[in-house]
Amino acid sequence: MRYPTACAVVLVREEALPHLERALTEIRAQRDCELTPVLVDQTLAGELEGKGPELGATVLREPSPSRGLGLVRALEATDAEAVLVWEARACYGTDRARTQLAALASDESLHLVTCDLALASTNAAGEPYRETRALDLCDDDLPGLWHATVCVRRPLLATIDRAAFAPSEFGLWTAARASGVLGHVTNALVEVELEASTEHVATVRVDAQLHRLAQQTPLERPEITVLLATHNRCDILLDCIAGFARQLVRPGTLEIVVVDDASSDATSRVLPHVRTNVRVVYDRLPRGAGASAARNLGLPVARGARVLFVNDDTIPAPDLVRRHLEAHRELGAGAMVLGTFRQPDDILANALNRVLDDGNLVFGYAGFVAGEELPGGHFYTCNASVDTEVVRAIGAFDEGYGECGGEDTDIGLRLIAAGQRLFFRPECQATHRHRLSFEDFRRRQHRVARAHVRLYFDHPELVVGQPFAERTTEHMRTHLERSAPAIPLCESAARTLAEIDLDRVAATGGELDATVRDLAHTLEECVRRLHSVYWIEGLLAGFDEAGLTGFPDLIEKATARAAVRAFERTTDDSVAAATPTTTNPTSSNTTEVIHHA
Repeated sequence: MRYPTACAVVLVREEALPHLERALTEIRAQRDCELTPVLVDQTLAGELEGKGPELGATVLREPSPSRGLGLVRALEATDAEAVLVWEARACYGTDRARTQLAALASDESLHLVTCDLALASTNAAGEPYRETRALDLCDDDLPGLWHATVCVRRPLLATIDRAAFAPSEFGLWTAARASGVLGHVTNALVEVELEASTEHVATVRVDAQLHRLAQQTPLERPEITVLLATHNRCDILLDCIAGFARQLVRPGTLEIVVVDDASSDATSRVLPHVRTNVRVVYDRLPRGAGASAARNLGLPVARGARVLFVNDDTIPAPDLVRRHLEAHRELGAGAMVLGTFRQPDDILANALNRVLDDGNLVFGYAGFVAGEELPGGHFYTCNASVDTEVVRAIGAFDEGYGECGGEDTDIGLRLIAAGQRLFFRPECQATHRHRLSFEDFRRRQHRVARAHVRLYFDHPELVVGQPFAERTTEHMRTHLERSAPAIPLCESAARTLAEIDLDRVAATGGELDATVRDLAHTLEECVRRLHSVYWIEGLLAGFDEAGLTGFPDLIEKATARAAVRAFERTTDDSVAAATPTTTNPTSSNTTEVIHHA
């Protein structure tokens, strides 16, 4: 029997690098058939550049994270009649290639062949065990990492969806099943860790839903624009874009606008190559100017009636966009919607991040009630949607806030003043994948407090009547001097406690459960005291930059400025009313779109 000529393709992202040597060894160890190993380098930094001879494999560079495009690139680089997907995180028996290629050779009508999957784990006694998961040909509920079993002929693979983050292999599997060219080997030729497979079950289920939704006619114009600014976070940015490219909505419902705030990492090299089944617009500021300037650059090209502001580390639930749109339809005109922004469980295991997530020193979510109306100061642009034209009408973001923050609070207050109302809708769920270290926290509190001097000056109503409204910079410095002796000890304790893995401590059980609570409580007390110190230090820096002597001085000068502006507006309105109207041509100032798909 002549087997089809074949190549084994490994799509290499960063997480695959530690397993690459083993994968190549398994490919070379296949019995009774010779496979050509092809490595498609999809790492951000091109980790495999020039390493083909050393690895004994064909190495191809593909900047896009698309699995479909990576497989097609491998296909085009060889004359193989069939391709075996080789998942670096899986383990393969020496008969894998021979068995599946024999199935193709014995039945020329078959174009795609899978095999059973062995799931490896340990029992309660710590003993290893394996369970076999069959890939039922009539079952959409495929196990996670099932694609590690795919062996496909060249003509069928050439039809794969090449968009990034698309259900590429699932689409091939579905097409093969529908046309009767799908085969299956009831041998567990591939083994993956049960935990890893379980983590990917949700991905497979979303793949199935995306494939069905793709059959619908696309909308001609998006209902909502996802707008985000990014800076030097290409790795997490790709996860963010993947989440929005895989939203469970009708095709054409959303578009993504990404503005790069002069990143120096791989962002500008990778993003132009990311083609998804959702329209993506990418633009770049030549010099760093902050999130406000980046968002303002993207706003003119937004086509959605509503805009959803997110961060580059916002990882959306698959139904996030649908939930936002449903909330707007329910709440009616003038509504703004704020969704959740919770850290993932692995980050919440860290003591500091759990304390911050459960409290209100970074965000105020801990005190929110589902459905309640919130003040504009809680318009967190990590997961908040609003009518696009209203944002444009109030002049968008104030770029004067620069990189210090405060711009989202400012625009939220101005949106409320323009008649909008902000509602908390926790069903609009997103994950905040950003682990803060103690030093990150210290710098953040200082930076945000410094920005609040500008915010208070623009919105003195936030200060008037507050307990701190009478405090001067002299009072604040005196407070810091009194606190100074205790700060080093408090910081030392907080730094130590901040690194504790609370889940690991709790896993030991028994009396240590109470220890976890005590540790978290002690850290919370330290963090709150230090927050006050860092906040005052930031305020003092802001007051010094503004030439102000404290809150009384700020209120006086901000009130005077507001009065002058009110007079100027009255004068301008009077002049406008007495001036004949003339019509001038409207100039066009559109953002350069690097690419959109």
